[in-house]
Amino acid sequence: MAEKEKLNFMIGDRKFAYTGYRDNRENDFCQMYYKLGNGAGASSDEVFSCYKLNFPDGALNEEKLHGMYKEFVEKKEKKKKKEGKEDKKAKEEDDTAAKKEKKEKKEKKEKEEAKEKKEKKQALIDQELEEEKAKLREENKRRVKETKEINAFIDQILTKPEQSPQAPPAPAPAAPQHVDPAPPAPATPVAPETAAKAVQIKVGMEGSASQKIVVARSTMKLEEFLAEVDKKWDAKKVLGEDFTVAFEDDGDHIEIDDDDTWDFYVAGIEPGKKGRVTVSKKKKWEEAFPPTPERPAAEAQAQAPVVMMGSPPGAVQAGLPNPPPVSLSAAACPNPSDAAEKGEEKVVNPEDLPRAKYIRSSPPHKEGGHNGAVYCTAISKSGHTFISSGCDKVMKVWGLANGVPTIQKTLKGHNGLVMSCDLADDGTTAASGSDDNTAKMWNIHTGKKIVSLKAHKSKVYCCRFQKGSQFLATSSVDSTVKIWSVEGGKVYRDLTGHQQPVFTCCWDGQGKTLASGGDDQAVKIWDWKNGQVVASLEGHTHTIWSVALSDCGNYCASGSMGRPDGELKIWDLRKQACVHTFTSEEPIHAVQYCRDDKYVISCGRDGKLSIRSVEKDYKLVSVTPTVAKIVYHVSVHEDTILSASIDGSIKTWRWPDV
Repeated sequence: MAEKEKLNFMIGDRKFAYTGYRDNRENDFCQMYYKLGNGAGASSDEVFSCYKLNFPDGALNEEKLHGMYKEFVEKKEKKKKKEGKEDKKAKEEDDTAAKKEKKEKKEKKEKEEAKEKKEKKQALIDQELEEEKAKLREENKRRVKETKEINAFIDQILTKPEQSPQAPPAPAPAAPQHVDPAPPAPATPVAPETAAKAVQIKVGMEGSASQKIVVARSTMKLEEFLAEVDKKWDAKKVLGEDFTVAFEDDGDHIEIDDDDTWDFYVAGIEPGKKGRVTVSKKKKWEEAFPPTPERPAAEAQAQAPVVMMGSPPGAVQAGLPNPPPVSLSAAACPNPSDAAEKGEEKVVNPEDLPRAKYIRSSPPHKEGGHNGAVYCTAISKSGHTFISSGCDKVMKVWGLANGVPTIQKTLKGHNGLVMSCDLADDGTTAASGSDDNTAKMWNIHTGKKIVSLKAHKSKVYCCRFQKGSQFLATSSVDSTVKIWSVEGGKVYRDLTGHQQPVFTCCWDGQGKTLASGGDDQAVKIWDWKNGQVVASLEGHTHTIWSVALSDCGNYCASGSMGRPDGELKIWDLRKQACVHTFTSEEPIHAVQYCRDDKYVISCGRDGKLSIRSVEKDYKLVSVTPTVAKIVYHVSVHEDTILSASIDGSIKTWRWPDV
């Protein structure tokens, strides 16, 4: 084996020393010259001259050396080119990875920013909701305080002795035409010669002056009565310092001589005329107020007028004849008792009554259910589909088979709580009402919005399709009920008879009669085609949250949200009279006639479903155990019942054996 030797190598004026094999010195020369000389650009003369300079005894001629050098250069260039491509590819891969990493970081940052923005927006919404709840709580406290103050004033009037030294002695028994029945006040009667008697008081939402009414026997001197109204009623605070007093006598505002032998005073604030307290004097007590229960039912029905408070020209319209009867259908209708309004019904133990059978609850939010309280449900005519809406700002479409609900679609589009929903007769078109001040119509099969109805100035609390689904009714906090053309999505009629927010409306089963109710505590019956109120049913003392008309159109059920209790009233629209009043331990949220008008079902803050039989004089025939803390709505189709609750669930029930 050849041994290595130290060799010298010259390129130009540069000298290099290296160790190599003599037999391999030509290859070493090519490598060294390529690396240290002119590389691939060297000519054959340059290569050979350098070779001879370094190896004078070299055996290679110019041609062979140049061929060897050329071959060596080609290998080196090829290798270099290959390495260059690999480097370029590696660089491109590095650049691609860097770009991908940069994109992922950007997307992650955008997602985090979007999430943070969404959380901030939700926090703001939650804060606004909490602030609104706090305002409502404060408003309730204020109303309770105001009511207590006014009741204290009433108590003072009831017990305050007559101050005038010329007070007349106790009157002899009055003639029949001047009989003064005991007014409907809870206090113990006081002799008219020793006290003034206040008999009516009504407080509206947010201290609305038009809903405050004080009535007193005129044994109190007019000046004293006005002073009490000014002092205790706080009229200046309500109306401003510039309020004045006007007097009403048979519609004419004139001075009334206090020596006139009138029976009582009425004081109220005239609607639409800020700054004026209207004081009326009425000669006959029974002209303004219904007779006492002791009077025979026939006489009571014949003489008791409809009292409409808060209506022009004065705060109380008294002594007027009954308005013309409502035009009602002669369709078949269950025939409850025609007796006058009942008092307390016989106490029934719910445990002794048949109960609806619980079937299934809707799935939780994680499995497609609502995220929060459910406010409303509506079942299709086929009974195979229903919809629901709630505080999560969506409306959901469900399948219903054998009482088991299955989620099908979630319809999004509202920016606020969806307070109400309803299904048209075609089973395809749905409506929703929201506190974003709009109502919307949807196709539940495609999940697409058909039209957004934007005419209300405030929250839309109720929406109901007419029989045949040609029209849609909506009610709002802006105190109006609007009738919409379903085909065109335009307002057909604007009903403006309420003085306060309207929370509920409904049609009868023939689509001829419309009813509504709200914060003014009156059920309005409408000639909706002409936009006229044909009856105003008064008797509730708290906000009306739900009304229901029988299919035949002859009866109306209304539920109110009193504190601590609520009332369910049944009205005979042919007589425009309340025929039943039932007191609940908690406010009532929803009522509905069902099963061919044979039953009325209701629910509310007591968390139960109560069923009354129309044919058994509205006797309570079934009560469920507690469904939830609050049940907001109930729907019935044949033998299936749906209940919508504050806990976000929709429960299905089988109709009880009643």
